[in-house]
Amino acid sequence: MTDGPALSWNDPNILRRNRAQAGFNTPQIFQLAYVYELPVGKGKPWVSGGGAATKILSGWQTSSTFSAVSGQPFGLTASGLH
Repeated sequence: MTDGPALSWNDPNILRRNRAQAGFNTPQIFQLAYVYELPVGKGKPWVSGGGAATKILSGWQTSSTFSAVSGQPFGLTASGLH
């Protein structure tokens, strides 16, 4: 029985050298999301009357998301070269 997981290395004295970034490392991520309610309808600046246009156009929203990722590693491979 052991006290913990055992590591099998060629030379345990150089364990600190066996380090690298993971293949899925993403150092910088920017994400932006918004929801905007359109200024149309009852009590709003545009088309605020009580007609059919107010009933049809009121209550609408628009939304979006944006993501930008930089620094993500990738690898190139080729096969079948002669």
